[in-house]
Amino acid sequence: MAAKNLTDTSLKALKPRERFYKVTVGGCPGLVLMVFPNGSKTFRLQFTFEGKSQLLTLGQYPGTSLSDARAAALLHKESIRKGINPCAEKRESKAKAKALWSPKLPRAARSTRRKTAILARLSRRVAFPMQLKRRSAL
Repeated sequence: MAAKNLTDTSLKALKPRERFYKVTVGGCPGLVLMVFPNGSKTFRLQFTFEGKSQLLTLGQYPGTSLSDARAAALLHKESIRKGINPCAEKRESKAKAKALWSPKLPRAARSTRRKTAILARLSRRVAFPMQLKRRSAL
């Protein structure tokens, strides 16, 4: 499918099919929106690093807006140009967040559901500290 400049309205209008399908998002090469049979929509970045094709998940729609996905994709493309693999970076940041996990957290935070949410928040703080600083400045 040819790259289109998608809008929020056109993203909402995408319907699930029997098999997942990809919609190329205009404005950033390699950025696609995958629509799954259960109706979920996920932004992913397709790129090659050291001759290997890789796929990096940027977030689910509508939790991640179209403009945020484009900005993250451009940020990761820049790191690829510098020779840094964003998939390896993400793996390392998750490992750091897991290492920060402490048994001294409140009992409510130790439940399985809460643990995953807290780990996700910690990994975002470790992986994207620059974005958190920008948001707090606004």
